Amino acid sequence: IQAFPWEISAAEVAAFQAGLFPNPELEVEVENIAGSGPYRGISGLETTVSLFQTIPLGGKLSKARRALLQNKKVLQWELEIKKQEIISEVFTTFMHLLAAQEKVRLLESMKEVAHQVLKDVARRVSAGKVPVVEEIRASNSLSQVSIQLNIAREKLRAVRKHLSFLLGYSEPFFKRVKGNLEQIRSMPPITCLKEHLSESPAMIKVREQVKLAEKVIELEEARKIPDLNIGGGYRWINETGDGAAVVTLSIDIPSFDRNQWARKSAYYKLRSAREHQRSVYLALYSALVSAYTSASSALKEINALKKDILPRAKEIFEEIRKGYTSGRFTYLDVLDAQRTLMEAHLIYMEVLSTYHEAHADLEKIFGKEIEVLCNKDSHSQEGGKK
Repeated sequence: IQAFPWEISAAEVAAFQAGLFPNPELEVEVENIAGSGPYRGISGLETTVSLFQTIPLGGKLSKARRALLQNKKVLQWELEIKKQEIISEVFTTFMHLLAAQEKVRLLESMKEVAHQVLKDVARRVSAGKVPVVEEIRASNSLSQVSIQLNIAREKLRAVRKHLSFLLGYSEPFFKRVKGNLEQIRSMPPITCLKEHLSESPAMIKVREQVKLAEKVIELEEARKIPDLNIGGGYRWINETGDGAAVVTLSIDIPSFDRNQWARKSAYYKLRSAREHQRSVYLALYSALVSAYTSASSALKEINALKKDILPRAKEIFEEIRKGYTSGRFTYLDVLDAQRTLMEAHLIYMEVLSTYHEAHADLEKIFGKEIEVLCNKDSHSQEGGKK
């Protein structure tokens, strides 16, 4: 991304360069020198000093400058798109890191619970209340949670390293990040977002590309007009000691090269730019619908897990765990309740990550917070009513 400002500056100075007149040409011509007969020596010498200037016609210079300045606008929006992509990736990775931290914390907690259950089972085995096989099952359950915890820690290290790379560091310079993974932002209606799709940086960029293609056509049309070459000077005749002014005027005859193929190519590129504009709109529309659907589905799952499934799974696990010590439940019941609770928590973390990733994809499309778009519309409507 650091290279783009230099590209933009290069486009700007190239536009200034394109607007400059061609340099004049100085010519010194010496005739009738070192010949024979009357032209022997320098007695018949004729010296002409001339200055020539090419004058571009058809507005070539101004049109070339406008085309290159338009290219600068395209590069500026391309830079904006790259910025949004990086911001989105950093935010998504940050949220994945929060989820990975929470998953490690959850598995550490589940490992403590599994260890406590193993101790309870061991006591009941020692008391002869349950067979030894239940202690083996409890030990296996603890081992499984330990394996999952090690895998989660490896993933945490990988995500932490990736975030460090995105921030420009070869190695992580932090151990933990702080944030609220459960902070959920409101989702504006998809109809509102569809109305603002034309304001996305990608759509603005392709519109600027269409304008660039149009300005290139203007330039190529101007280039079919031949330039005017004018010159003037002074001729000195050595033999008579007289002098006279010299004036030249020339222009190319466009009999073969009328810039016709370059003009045709420019028109083809304009059609290509317009088709690309339509394809970009369809791609953005598809991405918008996909991300919005994913975020909405995740939001429903989050609400269901947070308000119903997680509290009930935790309540059932605590009840069965207490009942197991009094002999009301078997260890299989404890194991099943523990697995259900752990899976519910892990699913909750995954769904939260999915929501934040989809929300970030929506904001990457528009290059700003999506809530701002629709809030701006509602404020405008309220102002109109007032």
